[in-house]
Amino acid sequence: MEQPTRAITEPELLATNYAVQFHPPEGVAPRDVGLLLDRQTGPRDLAAAIIGLVVTGYLTIRPADEGEPGAPIEVKKRGKKREEKDFFVTVDRDPKRPPHAREPDSLWLLDYFESADGQPVLLSAVKPGLREAFSRLETEVVQSAAERDYIDIDPRGRKAPTGGLTFGAVFAALLAGLLALAGSPLAWIAAGGAGALGITVGRVRGPMGRPAEGTAAYFRTMGFKRYIDTAEANQIKVEDAAGIFSRYLPWAITFGAADHWTGVFKDVAAGVD
Repeated sequence: MEQPTRAITEPELLATNYAVQFHPPEGVAPRDVGLLLDRQTGPRDLAAAIIGLVVTGYLTIRPADEGEPGAPIEVKKRGKKREEKDFFVTVDRDPKRPPHAREPDSLWLLDYFESADGQPVLLSAVKPGLREAFSRLETEVVQSAAERDYIDIDPRGRKAPTGGLTFGAVFAALLAGLLALAGSPLAWIAAGGAGALGITVGRVRGPMGRPAEGTAAYFRTMGFKRYIDTAEANQIKVEDAAGIFSRYLPWAITFGAADHWTGVFKDVAAGVD
């Protein structure tokens, strides 16, 4: 006999105690997180998609050196001095990847980082084009979610993002991830922790139906989010740390937990040569 069912309410959903999931949710990519959890794609989701291309080798980055365009300069703002620097980004459309490795989503993002002569480009020069990239990503994520029955209406136009959803947040989130991947583990931590403070964006939740498939994906994602949010250094082996840090960094960014995630690996790296 078939048991009666009913739709779960939003308060019930938010009050759910999610079991920790130690691996990324099946059927979900970092770029999908904003739509699943916050009901709309946000700047962290674009940053996570781009950092995913860095982690998988499609993009490589390096800080601009002294004497090069984008080299570190000292700027004074509101009476305080700070250093600003830029990064060179290089596209590799055929990177060496582990056998059977899953191809990243949104490979079209490479177009925004590729120069006509194949030379590296400055991250700051790419910045204007990321506005268009964000719009394209939003459309793609919504269409994909609808095809997988994760949503049953298009949430765009119901309640649009407020002014807090600015392009500056996209760039800040991306920069945080690039800084975290740029140097030694300790350098990643300092950069990631500082950059994460700039990626918090105000979002307005609009009404969106979530079918059973979408609710299941939501639960899986929240389980992995709980792991990222609560991970501790003593749970991670030193020999596994570098791979785990890079692989899960896009998730930490889109969950808004980059500062915690990098802090954990600071503790892992403490005392290690």
